[in-house]
Amino acid sequence: MQSATSAISFSELSVRTRHPAFRSLSDCIARFVGDEWPTLSELNQRSGLSDFLFVPSVAADLSYEQQIFTRREIPTRTGNWHDFFNALIWMAYPHAKRTLSARHAAILAAGGEAERRRRSPIRDSLTLLDEGGVVVAYSDSRVPQLLRGFEWRALFWDLRVELRERWQVFVFGHASLERLLEPLIGLTNKCLLMPVDANFFAQSALEQRMQVDQWVATSLLDDALLSVTRNLPPLPLLGIEGYHPRTQHAEFYNDSSYFRLSYQKP
Repeated sequence: MQSATSAISFSELSVRTRHPAFRSLSDCIARFVGDEWPTLSELNQRSGLSDFLFVPSVAADLSYEQQIFTRREIPTRTGNWHDFFNALIWMAYPHAKRTLSARHAAILAAGGEAERRRRSPIRDSLTLLDEGGVVVAYSDSRVPQLLRGFEWRALFWDLRVELRERWQVFVFGHASLERLLEPLIGLTNKCLLMPVDANFFAQSALEQRMQVDQWVATSLLDDALLSVTRNLPPLPLLGIEGYHPRTQHAEFYNDSSYFRLSYQKP
């Protein structure tokens, strides 16, 4: 079964990534704008990664996670949006991705066959963040309170102007980046909540991203945080101002099928 994005040409990259969710990745995206999909050689030449290589397939004797950790090889399909965005996240957040890989490998080594058959809670959280995680940087304590309380209309609309320069979202999950090529209502992400001071929002996109990278790498070592997926609150991503055309209309936030008042454990 083909993915919903498989029909999108690579030549559309520059247009599709004008969505504000891609803003913090603009320098990485700019390395690959063109009509044709980059080859693995081009990914490796332009990645800026000195100790990891993008390779064509998973090794026969290792799992995906173990191959990355032990051989420093990242299995990557060419002509595939999911894997392309995974490569971009490796370029943009190298410390976080290295830590994530090391955590997977260590847990797999300790858990043996049982862990390979069924992921433990910590690896569940790691996988959720890797595929669909976002980092919410905030300087106003109301932001995490509203988010954890599912106060979506207040967060996204009622306090929009007041909070506009006090929080920012960084999309870390590469599967979510793929879905944002053609954003559809329903996209909801798991959050890491990153407290920052007000000066953070005056910094350049690259300076911000470097701080996020280091902070996420440290957070991924926190077993207490990752042991229960409920510790990672949900965020209906398309409610953020400018993320969907309907965010300019207050009634958008009355849609309780998307802006839900509670969420079951995934």
